Amino acid sequence: MSTNPETIRKRNSKNKETPEQRRAHLDRESERKRKRRAEETENKRKDRLTIESERQRKKRSNEISEDCEEHNKRETE
Repeated sequence: MSTNPETIRKRNSKNKETPEQRRAHLDRESERKRKRRAEETENKRKDRLTIESERQRKKRSNEISEDCEEHNKRETE
């Protein structure tokens, strides 16, 4: 599987950041998220958290099933 060129570009960009640039970048990102969440209504917040928890549950489920598949492959070899 090949890596998306945009992912590589972002990774390289982050690796070239100085500590000061990284701190400024993280501060801007945190402030943007804080503002967005402050504007969020209670219902939107519940929806967002529900979606996020479902996403995490699916991710964990997929990881577990992949681990089981790998284990089964090793046993059959």
